[in-house]
Amino acid sequence: MQGPLRLSAYNEPVPDLVLLKPRIDFYESARPSAEDSLLVIEVSASSLAIDVRIKAPLYAAYAVQELWVVDLPSKSLRRFAIAQNGLWTDMSVLPVAGVMSLPSLPGLTVDLTSIW
Repeated sequence: MQGPLRLSAYNEPVPDLVLLKPRIDFYESARPSAEDSLLVIEVSASSLAIDVRIKAPLYAAYAVQELWVVDLPSKSLRRFAIAQNGLWTDMSVLPVAGVMSLPSLPGLTVDLTSIW
């Protein structure tokens, strides 16, 4: 949690949570990169503008598979998926209550009701 995600030599954001592909060395030899990520989660209490306008395009530019921005004040989830040519092609705003699936992990679901 809250470890850097190496996107490039000059871009290393620190998301609130990253679900990573398993690696034998548990990422001891190198920091995780965008291609190692299955899901990036940013939790926004007061940083929604930064997370959506700055970080989301940055993650798309480096082809992160999926980004969730949990908007605490509005109790909603902004889901960004399928980055192509540096842009998100699938974006939606969902109420946090409910169950979400992860395309990168077929058969796995996350019950978002427990966030609150």
